[in-house]
Amino acid sequence: MTVEQFTDPFIAAYRRVPPVGSGICPLCHRGVRLDASLCYSCSVTMRQVSRPVTEILPISFYEVPDQYWNVLRYYKDSPAPQVRDQLGTVLAATVARFVAQHWACIVGMTGGQPTLVTTVPSTGGRQGQHPLARAVCRSTLLHPLYRDLLTLGEVQLSRLRASDGGFTSKYQLGGHRVLLIEDTFTSGTRTQSAASALHLAGAAAVGVVAAGRVIDPAYSADCRRVWDYATAKPFTFDVCARCTAEACPSGN
Repeated sequence: MTVEQFTDPFIAAYRRVPPVGSGICPLCHRGVRLDASLCYSCSVTMRQVSRPVTEILPISFYEVPDQYWNVLRYYKDSPAPQVRDQLGTVLAATVARFVAQHWACIVGMTGGQPTLVTTVPSTGGRQGQHPLARAVCRSTLLHPLYRDLLTLGEVQLSRLRASDGGFTSKYQLGGHRVLLIEDTFTSGTRTQSAASALHLAGAAAVGVVAAGRVIDPAYSADCRRVWDYATAKPFTFDVCARCTAEACPSGN
């Protein structure tokens, strides 16, 4: 089967992500006040690490609970192996289809062709290869570049508490351009900690693709505004938040 055959049945579950612009956080694409340069969580977590990433590329918004949230949670946490396998395949096809379609956007984010691909390790004591790593390695584009680069550091991470010590690179990265793939982006704690560890190990650039960026439409008028954008038109893999020219209304 093709990636289209695995993802098209879920097309109604994906949500469009607005491009960066007025009223949009330039890092995570969440809605912000017009006078804010970053959303609160990004401004906090970026200050807590030495080498923060400055751009992420989410594939889709989602809210809790919805169908895509179900994929992103239960591909790794379902007690039923057949469910983990099925949803892991959907996630693998989602990532593979997106990166193949938007490789030029990823190259622009990392300032050149990525030379390594990796994922954020589990902070919950999960044993063995993380299901996200297995999903990423099912992409024929990403698999040749994939390396298990990061291990848990000495500092325990928690919500809005990022740290250079949260992860440690297993290798000196000597100027490599690294594509870091995350399944879900919430506060940015894990993403910023991982990206900083890669930079501190010598990576010349780190770009982030997040399979999902969670949005709570009820949290604020700005979150409702971006969610309304995300749901106003059907999702398509043909455009992403980096290459679309259709801006989200900035509100008042």
